[in-house]
Amino acid sequence: MNRITLQQYIEKYKHLHIGMKVSSALLDDMVVRGFVNSSKDMIDDTKINQYKKNSLLGIVDKDCSNQVICENYIYQVVSWYDGEKIQQQGLVNPIYAGLYKFDNNVNINIENLYIPDLITHPLYQIIRSRKGVAITEQLVNRYKPNNGKTDRWKNHNIFIKDGNAYMPIKKGDWVLRPLYDMINPFIIEKSIKSVAQEILVVGTYIHGETGRRCYALFGLEELTIEIE
Repeated sequence: MNRITLQQYIEKYKHLHIGMKVSSALLDDMVVRGFVNSSKDMIDDTKINQYKKNSLLGIVDKDCSNQVICENYIYQVVSWYDGEKIQQQGLVNPIYAGLYKFDNNVNINIENLYIPDLITHPLYQIIRSRKGVAITEQLVNRYKPNNGKTDRWKNHNIFIKDGNAYMPIKKGDWVLRPLYDMINPFIIEKSIKSVAQEILVVGTYIHGETGRRCYALFGLEELTIEIE
């Protein structure tokens, strides 16, 4: 038997899923509860004064302060300085049951996708609200950033077709699926709920002294699994 990291495992076997028995540097007996998709960092939208105005993104921090890990989601309060005072906002980040390397090329309506670094984008919020608004290039241009701000919409290569906004998913991209799709062993377009940006693993273990179930967040390289 050998041990490899989850990073090595997904490169070799193309998937990870809930229920896998893993270990960390400090915990030998742990089970994967799911996967969280988060963006890497705050993006400085001004590129001029980093303290003037930062966009709040879908950030999940491994620091457990101001954070509650629940069965199917993580609630976290994020703080940032807007140039005048400390601001706070609560974020809900879903926990997914499977992480896969996609083996196809498709375009998916972003109405059905969770994209962490677009959660504060006003047009993405309109689309996700499912109010039936027809998406046009004119509407996209209305929300296009100016004054040197980062165009997060453009960074995802989103395009408009027949009144909808689509994001291309390429062969080799990591995609996430929810719990109820885990019974289907095949990767199909409708089962994809998010495209991986920065992945954290939700691990669960039993506390040695209290006997309570605990949750913790890890990077893919921080957990190991035994293989033959």
